[in-house]
Amino acid sequence: MMPLLRVEGLYKRFPIAGGRVVKAVNGVSFSLSASETLSLVGESGSGKTTVGRCVLGLETISEGRIQLDGLDLSHARRRDFAKMRGVAQIVFQESSEALDPRMRVGKAIEEPLIPLGADASERRHRASEALEMVGLPRQLMAVYPTELSAGIQQRICIARAMITGPKLIVLDEPTSALDPTARADIIELLQRIQAGSGISYLFISHDLSTVRFLSHRVAVMYLGMIVEQGPAAEVFARPRHPYTVGLLSSALLPNPRLRRPSSVTLAGEIPSPIDLPTGCFLSSRCPLVTERCRAEMPAARTLTTGHSVHCIRSDDVAEAEHTADTFDEFQAQAERILSVGAPPFSPVSDNHVGARHE
Repeated sequence: MMPLLRVEGLYKRFPIAGGRVVKAVNGVSFSLSASETLSLVGESGSGKTTVGRCVLGLETISEGRIQLDGLDLSHARRRDFAKMRGVAQIVFQESSEALDPRMRVGKAIEEPLIPLGADASERRHRASEALEMVGLPRQLMAVYPTELSAGIQQRICIARAMITGPKLIVLDEPTSALDPTARADIIELLQRIQAGSGISYLFISHDLSTVRFLSHRVAVMYLGMIVEQGPAAEVFARPRHPYTVGLLSSALLPNPRLRRPSSVTLAGEIPSPIDLPTGCFLSSRCPLVTERCRAEMPAARTLTTGHSVHCIRSDDVAEAEHTADTFDEFQAQAERILSVGAPPFSPVSDNHVGARHE
């Protein structure tokens, strides 16, 4: 079956002063199937958000190919992207910035339908349905977003993304600005929507606990390149790239006793995306580095079905203590903690209209 989204050899360059270029994305390739969640993870500046923006046509690509639902977006025209708006949408990190404070909730949710030619009556009806889909009462249509909490604002953003009936939503750090209770509620809502609609998510995040809970597959990015990707459970249990081990080792755990020293520790600073190092991009920070690592970029190596890594030393990457048992216990503890303050998802009652309530 043809994947819903296929990205091949994607590059994105940003010219800056002095004739220099920021190499933000460097040869990224992946695919995403229907009803699947693929997470892009990595440190700030790794290129995750830029990839998502390229997929949606919010950034023009420098090289490569993007196919979405059978439409080749690599050299698409404006009318092609207008057509794509019914197929793909985005939910941003900061809901307060994504919603116009001067626009009532109903009008904000309706906005994506305007370029698609829906009349005012249809837009209002579908906006009301979208609100109910995310568990919010229709009375919120007349409320301004500034009257609502961050958690409810984010649900409104999800309703706006869902109103066109998309097949793909790019989720750009949708829970990082929320408190733990609201975060748990949004995660459960996203799972419920996916189970009911078969929608696919491209989930961009640095929150490894949420990624572990929500994802089917994970792609780890470093300096604009995917260095490891595979099934989420396998990548978390058996990371094979030193950078992945480093990310897992830095994850915050609710119980400090779960933290164990990693056998692979990264050193130094992230190189500049303007002057990328020769060879493996991690060579200046990796404790397993060899002269070959510094001289040549490692090709992708297939470990198991769907699990690949760009590292010539992947066989020597010791199984980090911070793997399956640790993260399973971490997940169990996180769920227990959240369950105390976050009951299973339930719609917001009419009593909460206009109130700053999570």
